[in-house]
Amino acid sequence: MVLLIFQKKGPTALPDPRAVFAKCQDFVGTALQYVIEGRQIQTNLFSIYEIEQETFTRNEWHILPPVETCIRKKFEQLRLLQDFLEIREGFITGADTVFLIPNSKVPKGEKSVFVPYLADREMGLYSVPAKTQRSVFFPYENGKRLNEDQVIDQFPATWEYLKSHKPLLKDRSPVKSGHLAWWMPVRPRKPEHMIRPKIVTPHLVLVPRFAFDVEGKYAVSHSPFLYPHEGESEDDILRFFLAVLNSTSAFWHITSHSHSYQRGYARLEAATLSQTPVPDPTQVDRITMRHILRLVDKRLTSPEGETAQRIERELDSIVADLYRLTQSERAGIGMET
Repeated sequence: MVLLIFQKKGPTALPDPRAVFAKCQDFVGTALQYVIEGRQIQTNLFSIYEIEQETFTRNEWHILPPVETCIRKKFEQLRLLQDFLEIREGFITGADTVFLIPNSKVPKGEKSVFVPYLADREMGLYSVPAKTQRSVFFPYENGKRLNEDQVIDQFPATWEYLKSHKPLLKDRSPVKSGHLAWWMPVRPRKPEHMIRPKIVTPHLVLVPRFAFDVEGKYAVSHSPFLYPHEGESEDDILRFFLAVLNSTSAFWHITSHSHSYQRGYARLEAATLSQTPVPDPTQVDRITMRHILRLVDKRLTSPEGETAQRIERELDSIVADLYRLTQSERAGIGMET
């Protein structure tokens, strides 16, 4: 519910009043009574706070409580994730039931045109599984896209499999419009972009689940993946940002600027991730950086449990230090203190 009051500017106009916000999970009636009484309060069930009118001069409104507004101002002084990493979205086949197949069904001797597929639900926190159950048809050989004749000649069993699903594949919109060969996935993504060491994350998340595909062997569908700009120290920068993106600090900003769904799920998109303010790794002192990288290495090899959680908490605290968050600001974004 929104109550808007418009005031016409004039010589007798009052100073711009602050907007009052009541954010409720429950006890709406009580919260509204507090609004009428002019009280500001924050509880687990509802919070009431005031916002300066200048908030509404932006193209996009992000309405935050006072503590979080202070955090946002700090974040606005930082560089963006896109300054350090390329952020892209996974492949789109247009017919997953055809192009995604069980590993056992991949034609013998033709595995080079299939890539292990990592589904969102298989992505863990920090690490990816050793293997997955399905592969995706990936029409590249030695980094070059295959044409129809090459698939027919070099991968005959795969071609026969595709032909068996030709009616379904031809029914896709890009094929009907003449923009796509019937046997091709819609957007397979270039191997130099996707089949490389990278950070991956599910498309829909409740908590941070950024993982490091160290070997660069997996293909992902729709969901974002990240890798360094050309010329960067690939392994170090990916491990550093793995810690940053899995932190409460960065994830607070990501979720507050992403589309939200029922039960608190946020939809991560390349466009919004790219605008995430992050600590500049070139400004982190060497001792701190080495400590972060050592902790990330330990976390990557630690099974889920108490040890892994202890490492995550320590990394969370270090990253919050890099964001220069106070104790009250850490509490304000739900960080354990």
